[in-house]
Amino acid sequence: MKWLVGIVAVLLLCLVVYAGSAFVSALDLVSAVRSGDAVQIMARTDLLRVRHFLVDQVMSAYLDRLGQRRPVRPLERMAINAFGSQNKWRKSRKRVLKVSDEIKSAVQRQGYYLRSLRITKERMI
Repeated sequence: MKWLVGIVAVLLLCLVVYAGSAFVSALDLVSAVRSGDAVQIMARTDLLRVRHFLVDQVMSAYLDRLGQRRPVRPLERMAINAFGSQNKWRKSRKRVLKVSDEIKSAVQRQGYYLRSLRITKERMI
């Protein structure tokens, strides 16, 4: 009987520690959000899971708009997450060695560069 009480007490203590650590982590995240500390927020957030959760929500809303009220199937979820995975289907980013004077001056002046998509006579072939 003493063994059973001891085992139950140890399991209860483990459960309290587990729930307490989650509670403390949630409090730390809330305090980081309230203080506006982006670095702490990013450190305490699982961005991969958030992205998958958002993809599921978008797909559920899309299916609702189509009139198909059903959950997203596992095969669909895998295909969507594989397509949206980071750096798998994109070309690798290479370093830019030279930046034009127009871009450089716009970044120094405004902090960003807005590319013009108008076709001018100079650009026409």
